[in-house]
Amino acid sequence: MSIILGSIGSLFLPVWTFAKKYWPVRTVEKNTPAIDISTWNLIIDGLVASPLCISLEEIKNLPSIEQTRYLDCVEQWSVRKLKWQGVPLKTFIEKAKPSAEAKFLTFHCTGAIYSESLTIEQAMTEDVILAYDVDGKPLEPKHGAPLRLVVPGFWGYKSAKWVERIEFVAERHLGYWEQRGYGVDAGPREKKSK
Repeated sequence: MSIILGSIGSLFLPVWTFAKKYWPVRTVEKNTPAIDISTWNLIIDGLVASPLCISLEEIKNLPSIEQTRYLDCVEQWSVRKLKWQGVPLKTFIEKAKPSAEAKFLTFHCTGAIYSESLTIEQAMTEDVILAYDVDGKPLEPKHGAPLRLVVPGFWGYKSAKWVERIEFVAERHLGYWEQRGYGVDAGPREKKSK
């Protein structure tokens, strides 16, 4: 039913835009996962020459970018001008050195329910990042701390929260919502803010 409403809404209804102080929290997990930052690591593996296990502190020491973007939900709401800071996903791809067979990235999230995917081509786009800060502050747990994917120009479900593992694979994995009928390319819709 929500798929039908989302599709109809995208054709006929305007997107409701919220100020940053009101940012709806959406998750398929029963509760926000409790993550111990002192032991948390991002795992990057699969069809790669150089698997990685990297802490949040090490991620924060990598060259980062800041970008201001909207977060658009298929439920027809949008949070405007979020200022994200994080490391371009391209950086991790280059460090991991995917094999020629690797065509897709699967993002596994804490809680083991949610997952998402991108093509390597999509993931190499300059503004696709793994974010740890928003609006000059660390991400809150309810919004994906310690690390969330940010994929500008695509519906919010592509910007997976609580990313803990990135797996390089030969065949595309359908993410949680895609298994339930949502599009794998989730858009694109672009709202850039300077």
